[in-house]
Amino acid sequence: MNEITRQSIDALLASGQSHEALTQMRTFYSTNPNLGNAQFILDRMAALPSPPATPCRVAFLRSFTIEPVIPLMRAAARLSVRSPLLRFSVLIP
Repeated sequence: MNEITRQSIDALLASGQSHEALTQMRTFYSTNPNLGNAQFILDRMAALPSPPATPCRVAFLRSFTIEPVIPLMRAAARLSVRSPLLRFSVLIP
């Protein structure tokens, strides 16, 4: 199997093969989940026609900084056809 790269995903999108690109994006992100790849996925998903997404709510009660994780969560949710509504509350000890 060929290695999935950002360039191969972009090539599929450029040639109009959005279904195959989405499949490769899922595989690519599941094996390389980091902030840079999350933003790449979110950018490419914004360019695709949006399939109907299942809304979901995610709430965090926290006493630590979670904001750096938000792009990771959004990318994973978009790839699983979810539309997350994120809510944050601060836990003060």
